[in-house]
Amino acid sequence: MEAGLKGTAYQWALALMAPEYRSNIAEEHRKKIETIVRKPTKEEPEERLTACLFCRVFYYSLVIS
Repeated sequence: MEAGLKGTAYQWALALMAPEYRSNIAEEHRKKIETIVRKPTKEEPEERLTACLFCRVFYYSLVIS
């Protein structure tokens, strides 16, 4: 996962592999999703909070690297 959202990808892969959705997934995509479920990496990038300069309320800042 190039975006660094491996934990989120794992959660969605688990949801897609539920019996009610499994038959709706194409075979070529099913193999990739099954691989994600078999080899879980649950790390997520930390979200950074930034304080507003005017009101001092914290909000999430977008970090592009």
